[in-house]
Amino acid sequence: EWGWIAPDVTLAHLCAVTEAEIALLAEHGVTATHAPGCDLPMGWGVAPVAALLDAEVPVGLGTSGGGSNDAGHLLADARLAMQVAPLAGRPLDARTALGLATEGSALGLGRGELGHLRPGAAADLCVWDVSGVADAGVADPVAGLLWASPGRRPKHVVVAGRVVVRDYRLVAADDRAVATELKSLLDAR
Repeated sequence: EWGWIAPDVTLAHLCAVTEAEIALLAEHGVTATHAPGCDLPMGWGVAPVAALLDAEVPVGLGTSGGGSNDAGHLLADARLAMQVAPLAGRPLDARTALGLATEGSALGLGRGELGHLRPGAAADLCVWDVSGVADAGVADPVAGLLWASPGRRPKHVVVAGRVVVRDYRLVAADDRAVATELKSLLDAR
């Protein structure tokens, strides 16, 4: 009756969602956002991501960011999603967790051109160096991206075909100046 069961709605958390509710979400095209970095410290539980995916509910990965004193780092939250998934049903593999952070999140925003590298995509790309000490001996570099050092920063970032980070440095602005400006804006509130 409030319009929350519709294809243009993304519901976050869903830690206590039932099988019947999952079926209802799937039937109506609702998407979901899994936010383990917020849900766990708050004691809300763990969303049944595997059950949502099995029901073909698109699931994205969310993070609360500075408002919850976390890093807002989707790789670290993807790792956390993998770590807690067995508590809510069954494990998630690294590729599925990365899919939550990329295409799953884009679908939740109604942005089908984001989160993948296929013809017609927005040409967004992150490149991580997986050749460092943390990755030595890692058999699967995709899994290692999350398990071996999930807090790493991307080496290069391309947004809409434009390089915005090159060799770990923000190209268009000074990152310290951006941080200082953001802090002063927040302090002024």
